[in-house]
Amino acid sequence: MIIYDVSRSIPDTEPYEGDPKTKLDIINSIEEGDMYNLSAFSMSSHTATHIDAPYHYDEEGKKIDEIRLATFYGKCTVVETDRILTGEDMEKILPKCRKRLIIRGNGMGYIESSAAQVIADSDVVLVGTD
Repeated sequence: MIIYDVSRSIPDTEPYEGDPKTKLDIINSIEEGDMYNLSAFSMSSHTATHIDAPYHYDEEGKKIDEIRLATFYGKCTVVETDRILTGEDMEKILPKCRKRLIIRGNGMGYIESSAAQVIADSDVVLVGTD
């Protein structure tokens, strides 16, 4: 199996609108004469490539450390769109899908609540967007 890394760089990615910007502080630097390099950073959990665990939207949902790592890799279906997908769209797409669904649309492809419900009622274990 080939694994494609779709991660986006943390320092180079703007945070989700309204979230705090990423801050990177250089604490020690070999270039500046220190014995080692050390940095500290703070960021929103919505920065760059990230996972919103069910707990993000549901007080009773699983937190990220409660989800098996295997959920996040494996064969997937990529749907390219630049619009909001509906439940009706999902009913057409899901029969052809693998258990992981990636929606690629240069930041314009999303799902509405009816699509989320159809996905929740399916055997899809992961939905990703760019």
